[in-house]
Amino acid sequence: DQVGALDLYRSAQVEHFTKDTERQMKLLELDMKKAKAAAYIDPAKAAEAKESGNEKFRAGDFVNAVKDYEEAVKRDPKNPAYYNN
Repeated sequence: DQVGALDLYRSAQVEHFTKDTERQMKLLELDMKKAKAAAYIDPAKAAEAKESGNEKFRAGDFVNAVKDYEEAVKRDPKNPAYYNN
């Protein structure tokens, strides 16, 4: 459990501060952030968001179309077609 480990690192820092513990905390936080970003990636949902953005664009709702296009980029950042919208 990474969240529990991070809490234990924080409590250890209160009692006895060390740079090694600080480094471990930062590495753990970075790993958690990367895992969260990787879990968010879903090419199928990216395609749905792009199609929704296209429909809104055709209807003239440009603000919400941009939001859907941005969601598509977040869901599948390796697909270059999403950056062109």
